[in-house]
Amino acid sequence: MESRLAELLDSRREEIMRRWLEHVARFHATRPHSRSELEDHMPHFLSALSHNLREGRRERARDYDSSSPVKNQGAQHGLQRLRIGFDLEAVVREYGELREILDDLFEQAGLVPSLDEERVLNQSMSQAVAEAVSSYTASQRLRLHEGRLTLDAVENGDAFFILDSEWRMIRVNRSQERLSQTPREQSLGRVFWDVFPLSRDPSLQYWSQYHRVMRERVPVAFEEYYPPLDVWTEVTAYPEEAGGIIVFFRDVTGKKRLQAALKRSEERYELASRATQAAIWDWDLVHDTVGWNEGVRTLFGYAPEQVGADGAWWLGHIHPEDRERVERDIHAFIASASSERWLCEYRFLRADGSHAEIVDRGYLARDEQGKALRMVGAMEDMSAQRAAEAESARARRFEQRRERQILGLAEAAAAIHGASSREGMLHALTLHARALVESHQAVVSLTEDQNWSQAITEVSLSEKYAPWREYSAKPDGSGIYAWVCQRNQPVRMTQAQLEAHPRWRGFGAHHREHPPMRGWLAVPLVGRDGKNLGLIQLSDKMDGGDFSADDEALVVQLARYTSGALENERLALETQKAQERARIAIEATQLGTWDMDPRTGTLIWDARCKQLFGLPPDAPVDFPTFLSCLQPEDRERVDQVVQRAMDFRSGGVFHTEYRTVRAPDGTERWLDARGRVYFDGLQRPVRFTGTVLDITERKALEVERVALLEREQAARTEAEHANRLKDDFIATVSHELRTPLTAILGWVQILRSGQLPEERRTRALETVERNAHAQSQLVEDLLDISRIMSGKLVLEVESVDLSSVVEAALESIRPAAVAKGILLQPVLDSVATVMGDPTRLQQVVWNLLSNAVKFTPKAGRVQVLVDRRDSSVEIVVADSGKGIPVDFLPHVFERFRQAEGSVARKYGGLGLGLSIVKHLVEAHGGTIDAFSEGEGRGATFTVRLPTAVVRRKESGASSATGSRDEPDLRCPPQLEGLRVLLVDDEADTRELLRTLLEGCRMRVETAASAAEGLSVLLQTRPHLLISDIGMPGEDGHAFIRKVRALPASEGGRIPAVALTAYARAEDRTRALLAGFKAHVPKPIERSELLAVILSLVPPPEER
Repeated sequence: MESRLAELLDSRREEIMRRWLEHVARFHATRPHSRSELEDHMPHFLSALSHNLREGRRERARDYDSSSPVKNQGAQHGLQRLRIGFDLEAVVREYGELREILDDLFEQAGLVPSLDEERVLNQSMSQAVAEAVSSYTASQRLRLHEGRLTLDAVENGDAFFILDSEWRMIRVNRSQERLSQTPREQSLGRVFWDVFPLSRDPSLQYWSQYHRVMRERVPVAFEEYYPPLDVWTEVTAYPEEAGGIIVFFRDVTGKKRLQAALKRSEERYELASRATQAAIWDWDLVHDTVGWNEGVRTLFGYAPEQVGADGAWWLGHIHPEDRERVERDIHAFIASASSERWLCEYRFLRADGSHAEIVDRGYLARDEQGKALRMVGAMEDMSAQRAAEAESARARRFEQRRERQILGLAEAAAAIHGASSREGMLHALTLHARALVESHQAVVSLTEDQNWSQAITEVSLSEKYAPWREYSAKPDGSGIYAWVCQRNQPVRMTQAQLEAHPRWRGFGAHHREHPPMRGWLAVPLVGRDGKNLGLIQLSDKMDGGDFSADDEALVVQLARYTSGALENERLALETQKAQERARIAIEATQLGTWDMDPRTGTLIWDARCKQLFGLPPDAPVDFPTFLSCLQPEDRERVDQVVQRAMDFRSGGVFHTEYRTVRAPDGTERWLDARGRVYFDGLQRPVRFTGTVLDITERKALEVERVALLEREQAARTEAEHANRLKDDFIATVSHELRTPLTAILGWVQILRSGQLPEERRTRALETVERNAHAQSQLVEDLLDISRIMSGKLVLEVESVDLSSVVEAALESIRPAAVAKGILLQPVLDSVATVMGDPTRLQQVVWNLLSNAVKFTPKAGRVQVLVDRRDSSVEIVVADSGKGIPVDFLPHVFERFRQAEGSVARKYGGLGLGLSIVKHLVEAHGGTIDAFSEGEGRGATFTVRLPTAVVRRKESGASSATGSRDEPDLRCPPQLEGLRVLLVDDEADTRELLRTLLEGCRMRVETAASAAEGLSVLLQTRPHLLISDIGMPGEDGHAFIRKVRALPASEGGRIPAVALTAYARAEDRTRALLAGFKAHVPKPIERSELLAVILSLVPPPEER
């Protein structure tokens, strides 16, 4: 590889050496030296440097190659300078002076080093300096170590100091003083680590390396940066014979910085080369050699071995159409002396066969005589930018064309809507359609119901088709255009499609006389009702291309404008004909009419319309006047209906009802307004017309009808509510009657069987008696309510001491209170006397006390107060029980009403007691009130009775009794040993059923609630489950559903019998659906229950 720099070094070596010796002699003037001593190996170094430039050799670090001429000459030069007494700083400076001389020489010769040459120069100089310094210091230390050089001889050489075995500094030379900036007096005799404490830093090598020499007695060498002095030091430490160490070190900061600068320069070159995204070339014009960077691969895809080394390779890859121009241009540029910079654009062949759009920029270097020596340039791939520019230009052209089309579309719409006749519309449409799409031919046809014999046709042709301008043949409906009108869809065809279309020959009877077609675009005209009105046809685009989707969209929009204009024109004609008919009809129907122009706001009312709004015939009107005539509550709503009708999407339909403000005579009119909004082709409202009708009488009838419907609905609701109460009451009566009957009949049957032990007979009889009294009270309540409802209740009036009545009631209720631990607190006035029926008054007090005890929990209290108040006596019964819900308090005295109305209610009763109390109190001429602060807060009932009452008559009542058949008391032997779980909240019923079942040798477990029953079921695994339905909290239905949710292994499929006093057919169905296998109503027949059990349980051998 030829190098002009190398030739220059060889040809002007004497000049280089002369100038270098002049510089070197100045800073070595302290001692006389001969020319040969000063020159030393420098001429040989210049030869080696010239060799490297020719070969493009890049010097590597000495660890990799120690035999190159450049490094050898540098090493010899360092040894020679040590021999003649030069210090190390001067050695380094000599190479700096040489580089400055070379740079001046290159500039004078007009040579600009290439990037590769610059790199060779930098690396060669750097490695020579490094070798010179290294050989200098190594030889210096070797001499000292071998005793051939005394310490005094190196007093001004490399810095050194000696440490004894205790780390004390015992010798320091002057160079050490200068470099460390520490006088000898401050260091001698002191411990080194105290003089230089930062040397202890573990991140530095001083501590570890010095200790290694002291401990292992081996020499070490290293480089380290010392922050306090901002210097790089090259350190060599040797063991000293007396047990200490000798340390030599020198300042290599300059070398380090030179190396760092060289590394940064190389990195910048690499980054710059990559960052340019260009292919950089370096053309030696003298030897016709070209060097390339990595860009030739990244931009064009060529591997290094594919790239030629001369200019012919580059020229041969330029596009043939550009090659001659580029070759002529670059040679003319080189031959011309007027410019140093070259710029050219051309296409360059990529490795994949494609061509890149290239912008090539070059710089020309000449010698002092103006001869072209070297040219450096960069090829930038502009393909993407050129493509983007082309796309941008295309987009600009498209936007400009689109803008022209939109403006043309607006002009066309204005011309079409501004035409005074249908023929004028067609003429405007034809001209604008051809201009918008830029076609040579345009034909527009209008038909009604595809009647082509009556069609109206307009033709527009450019100068290209001037000979056909007299063409006047009308379409006969036999061509493809008729097919477009039937489909009511646009059709777009290229010329090839048009010629190949099977219906081309049938384009019409006169197709041979028709101007020749060149592609075809047809768009139907469609009315608002979807009916075809005709079509627009275009052919032969002026640019010679095919019709595009954009062209089709443009013509479709134009067709919509035209269809709207045609519809409006038709509607205008129809409106003119209908107006006269409407005027006559309106006069006959007493309608008021109005007509409004939304564009100007003009509003016209006829005389009837003004009369309906209470205005005189000559009163001016506008839309604000109209709104002011309405009731304030209706104005905003009516305005919104009007605005919605003005929106094209609503279809223009207007209908609403409103009230006018009261007329001077005080009347208020209801008006029914109906109208329609008409729109132009741009969907803008152009007319709003309609009628108003007086509907005041109809509204009055509607109000009356609504009131009737509301009253009828209220009556129906009340009746349905009464029916529900009746059904609930019947179900409750059934439950309350059957529950005591179960205990009575059950115990009687057991007593008659003779199987009951003597010790349990007394308890059985007490249970029968208690339940008989309970049932008797239920019957009495039913009879009382019957007498009250029929008006047959009679009071036996006499003077009554209320305190005695209350005491009697307290005595009768006391056992129940004691059983629950409830404290009774009576406060009685001994002279509280009224006129009344003592039996009925005692019934009132007993009912109130009974309820108080029933709804008061254990350890509660019930207070009774009898007190005179003016001419009346008050009886107050207050408890600390569950209280009355606030929402139920108004209904507490109603018949058949209970706060708990479900099957799972906690407290029994018919819900008649308080109703009877209220009627009895009112029959005595008194009043009763109930008060409660809510649930859990107790309740207070206050009865007020006057001293006089009204007598009433009572008719007797009779009752019938029936008889029962003798039950079968035998026990089936198959039931012996059967395990039964019995769940019932009534203790009497549980005891009765347990006795009955155990009498048949069954083993019975009992539970008082659903939760307890589920727990016993899981523990005992019985063969049969018998459960009551009406239990507090969780009823039997919920209980059986939980049981059925269990796995079969845990009892989920156990046979289950439902016991309930709810005996209706729907009650039985509900129980079976819930999961019970059988349903036995209360009161329970022993034989029936045993039969049901026998039908459900497996035989003993399968249990």
